[in-house]
Amino acid sequence: LIYAYVAAGEAGLRIIEVSDPAQPREVGYYDTPWFTWRVATDLTSRPGEIYAHVIDKLGSLRIVRVTDAAHPVLVATHAGVYGDVAVTEGYAYVSGDGGITILDLSDITQPRQVSSSSAGGWVNFIPRLAIAQNRAFVVGESGNMAMADVADPRRPFFHAARFWARTAPAEVIALPTLPGQENALVYVASGRHGLQIISWADVAHPERIGSLDPPGNTHAVTIAATADSTLAYVSDRDGDLHIVDVNQSENPHQLGSYDSTGMTWSVALAGDVAYVAAGEQGLHMVDMHDRARPQ
Repeated sequence: LIYAYVAAGEAGLRIIEVSDPAQPREVGYYDTPWFTWRVATDLTSRPGEIYAHVIDKLGSLRIVRVTDAAHPVLVATHAGVYGDVAVTEGYAYVSGDGGITILDLSDITQPRQVSSSSAGGWVNFIPRLAIAQNRAFVVGESGNMAMADVADPRRPFFHAARFWARTAPAEVIALPTLPGQENALVYVASGRHGLQIISWADVAHPERIGSLDPPGNTHAVTIAATADSTLAYVSDRDGDLHIVDVNQSENPHQLGSYDSTGMTWSVALAGDVAYVAAGEQGLHMVDMHDRARPQ
């Protein structure tokens, strides 16, 4: 079975079975006390179990067991004012007031803080973060980006260099680890500045190596990488989903687009189906077999 875990604001965490994209059905939900803001799934912390790490905006990180999708159960909380969460290799990375906090998930019922690191005085709050190849990339509310080395989760440290991505607080960063690529590239949905592709190969001098400005106010991006192609799926606040070929990072170009008729907040992929969170228009399942004409 395939499930979509949707952070639905005041409606909490909604769990939707999408095994048949033509007939999605809600099977369970968990209501957070405040505002369900972000969610990251976790299939590795405990064999045979599935967890959703949920940011309850301005309240806490809440870890919910969703192995039985119809009956999600809260197993742990960690207090803090957090903006985003990523889970990898037994650790949860959460961003918030001026830096990142790293939690050891070896006992999922008692997440233990092992470290924190400040990004410096350049930002008050960090609403977005992503992890790739032992690096944490964060975006502050003003659009400044920073990179931390997290090879040792107990001793993270931020590099001094900053990059101004010109993003608004609501926009997202996505980081794939691509085949044959020595350093992860950073893909940023930058509002009216479109999709930006940024290299941190030189940690002292990050640089933008490519960009594309599709119609609309870009809001979220996710990446699909295979041995043959790398595609970026970019959503905008006007309801469009843009499919962008980024095989050549210096020269990305658009292949096709889909109009959800709603305000697209986020996009996720499973096989040839894109799952588009379209605000009041709900969750759209889009067939991507023909990238030039998704439907």
